[in-house]
Amino acid sequence: MNINLEAQQLEKISFVSGTTTELNFEIEDEFGNQVPLSNAMSLKWALCPYGQPEYSVLEKTGTPITGTNIFYVTLNRNDTYPLGGMYIQQAEFTDATDGHTAVFQGIINIIKAIQTV
Repeated sequence: MNINLEAQQLEKISFVSGTTTELNFEIEDEFGNQVPLSNAMSLKWALCPYGQPEYSVLEKTGTPITGTNIFYVTLNRNDTYPLGGMYIQQAEFTDATDGHTAVFQGIINIIKAIQTV
């Protein structure tokens, strides 16, 4: 099985800091066929400030949805509460069978919550 090694662009998303958010990632091979996550060696996710890819502010391990080709990452309230601004997210799936990696990258806009008066 050959997994598409090109970085796949994700749609830009926005949410308010301090909210719980679930991010889903679907793994397919170069022909668009589902790749079973039972072969996953690793499912990783990272967030860095826009323009600073060498500086990760948050890292998580993905959770596979049993029997599918989808994994998710949950950002809890405490993960995003102190954050605000533009960030780059990157999710990565590495296949244990052949070591191929699928990478997803996109922009997240985290909007600071208005403080109550």
